[in-house]
Amino acid sequence: MFRLLGPTGLHVAGGAVDLGSRKQRFVLAVLLAEGGRTVTVGDLAERAWADEAPSDARNAVYTYVSRLRRVLERATAAEADPALVVRRPGGYAIEVDPGRVDVHRFRWLVAAGLRYPSGDPARAALLREALELWRGTPLVDLPGEWATRMRSAWCQLHLEATVAWANAELTLGGAAPVIGPLTEMAAQHPFDEPLLAALMRALHATGRRGEALDSYTRTRRRLLDELGAEPGGELQSVHLSILRERAGATSAAGGAHPPAPATRPAQVPPAVAAFTGRAGSLDQLDGVQPVGEAVASTVVAIVGTAGVGKTALAVQWAHRASHRFPDGQLHVDLQGYATRRPTRPIVALGELLRSLGVHSAQVPAELSEATALYRSVLAGRRVLVLLDNARSAAQVRPLLPGSADCLVLVTSRDRLGGLVARDGAHHVALDVLTADEAQLLLQRLLGRERIRAEAAAAADLAAACGYLPLAMRVAAANLTCRPHLSITNQVAELRAGNRLAALAHRGDQESTVRRAFDLSYLSVSDKAQHLFRMLGDAPGADFAATVAASLTNTTVEEVAPLLDELAAAHLINEYVPDRYTFHELLRQYAREHAEDVWRGRRPRRGAARVRVRRAYGPARVHAGP
Repeated sequence: MFRLLGPTGLHVAGGAVDLGSRKQRFVLAVLLAEGGRTVTVGDLAERAWADEAPSDARNAVYTYVSRLRRVLERATAAEADPALVVRRPGGYAIEVDPGRVDVHRFRWLVAAGLRYPSGDPARAALLREALELWRGTPLVDLPGEWATRMRSAWCQLHLEATVAWANAELTLGGAAPVIGPLTEMAAQHPFDEPLLAALMRALHATGRRGEALDSYTRTRRRLLDELGAEPGGELQSVHLSILRERAGATSAAGGAHPPAPATRPAQVPPAVAAFTGRAGSLDQLDGVQPVGEAVASTVVAIVGTAGVGKTALAVQWAHRASHRFPDGQLHVDLQGYATRRPTRPIVALGELLRSLGVHSAQVPAELSEATALYRSVLAGRRVLVLLDNARSAAQVRPLLPGSADCLVLVTSRDRLGGLVARDGAHHVALDVLTADEAQLLLQRLLGRERIRAEAAAAADLAAACGYLPLAMRVAAANLTCRPHLSITNQVAELRAGNRLAALAHRGDQESTVRRAFDLSYLSVSDKAQHLFRMLGDAPGADFAATVAASLTNTTVEEVAPLLDELAAAHLINEYVPDRYTFHELLRQYAREHAEDVWRGRRPRRGAARVRVRRAYGPARVHAGP
């Protein structure tokens, strides 16, 4: 048996075989992991040496392959089907029965076991046999990026197989044997909820109800402290079942999979307090209906700049249109513009499938398979899917249902042109509030009496915030927390100082206007960021591509795609062809960056301004939209 699930090795009837040096074992491990597929010499060298490959790495690979051939010929010569390293066009491969490589046999046994129903003893037996192949940390003796990547993937498979085996044993009434392995695994994976749910069921089934409840309490506290999230539906279901002592609900006799909720999913977040305006946008959404004869789901992209209220609009409409979706509403925050990395589609699919009642052990690891299962589960169902805070069309596309009866709402700071062109998405572009809407929002946030007492100042406050909902909410919150501060004084503070600094909550930097702009700014390329900084020095209310090229000392052809990138991210606005403008607060944000760039470089800044004046020529600076 060739062993990769632990230290790399080969065991035959005569015992362990000496496979040579670590690099030689590395080459063998790569060939074995590829399962008979051809690996080029360059790939073998790259994986074995990573970025530290010597100049003669390819020659070293040839040497290792030659030695491995001799080792394997001697070690497997007496067998009916010897293992052979063969030369193929483009590289090398190893010809060996996959059943003789532990990782491939592990995969086969897990897949075979999961094909049996949960109450069949064959399921538990095959999964148990698979887990017995595990001998510790995979490829533990091999360093490097490739080995780390393989190790991570295989450990995830091991975790999922352990949970599936434990649930199979629980279904058959064998709770006691699984507690030790699950406890050990839970120490390594303290946030894996399917694993923790299986451990709770096992503890409860063996009469250790108090330990099961303590486990839930510790897990919930850990999730809240470190992730700021409550436990998911499966853990909560197990917890409630234990508390209520409902016979068979999640005990060993009750099945490996907790029952799907009797109610439909209703995951849309609470509506935003004091939601105001957007009548036209709401009417536009009302007019979008799932079309039964269509071949795909209906998609609506709600796009706009940071803080303009995209999520608020989507949530508001989702609540008022909930009756149109009798099979439920799903919600995923895709974290497209957040301090953490955007949610990968496969992770989002796992959340969606579990919300639809699919057990974690049955969620495919491959993106294409998970998407296919997701679309199969939603087939024939009328569901609203809210995909909030998307980074790109590519992140969203695997999450689109195939059912014509489903409707997908996507919110993004990107204009999602690809989703419109390829997937037929309806486009709802949000602008800032009107002056009347802004006044009404402040009235709802601060109270009618306070606004009546300072009506003119309230109008000035909305204007100072650029009619941006986030900015007005921050300003209103500051006034609410400082009841003795007049609206007039707040306006004076905003106009006299740095508005972006003033539009912040002390102790909550994540809720500031500047932080919202930071996340949009960091989402574009380095070249686009540089152009954005330079545009902070653009004179007038708007500018053309010639001005952008002059500021950066480049050509219009070079700067045009960068302007389009900034416009797509809603950092600037192309209000007519080749005329761009900023939102008032974004202009100040860009000017701050421009000051940072030019600090100590006054002559170069002066030269850039001379180029801009020449670009304008005799024409006066444009007044803007």
